[in-house]
Amino acid sequence: MGSKDLVSGLLVGAAIGVGAGILLAPAKGKKTQKSLLDGAHKLTDELKENVSESMSYLENRQDTEGEEVSKKDAEEIGQKRKRTRINQ
Repeated sequence: MGSKDLVSGLLVGAAIGVGAGILLAPAKGKKTQKSLLDGAHKLTDELKENVSESMSYLENRQDTEGEEVSKKDAEEIGQKRKRTRINQ
């Protein structure tokens, strides 16, 4: 499962939870507004946390793959230098 799927799933789940809560426990004006606002804040906090985790994961992956590519490039350059010395 990709991080995009995870974030989408969490958003949908949170929205369904907030909606179900409102429908199953109706309240008057101010209470409903507060409930909606609290749900929106919770959803925003969860989204920020998931985006932060996803960014950290991608940054770590980029660093790891970048190191692997650099090592491979260095090995190829070393091999080319050896071939060049042999041919001279």
